[in-house]
Amino acid sequence: MVDQTTFEGAADDSTGADTAALRAEIERLREDLSRLVEDVSTLARDRTKAAAEDVERWTNERADEFRESVRAQPLTSCALSLAVGAILGAIFLRD
Repeated sequence: MVDQTTFEGAADDSTGADTAALRAEIERLREDLSRLVEDVSTLARDRTKAAAEDVERWTNERADEFRESVRAQPLTSCALSLAVGAILGAIFLRD
């Protein structure tokens, strides 16, 4: 006849080994996830910085064009500024 304690002991050893293996796998997954989050964060930061630089460059180019337009047509620029100011004043001062 087979001793029942032998099966229970073998099952306990197997369960302990499985648990240890699962814990090790979970730890590896945590490390992988941590590296992945770090990589994505770095990529997002780099792309955000590049986009901000593109916007700054575009804005500077448009500012130069705007300055040239004001210099070329000062009366039109003054009239446009007056109109925008009147419209904003009417919007903000009405009841």
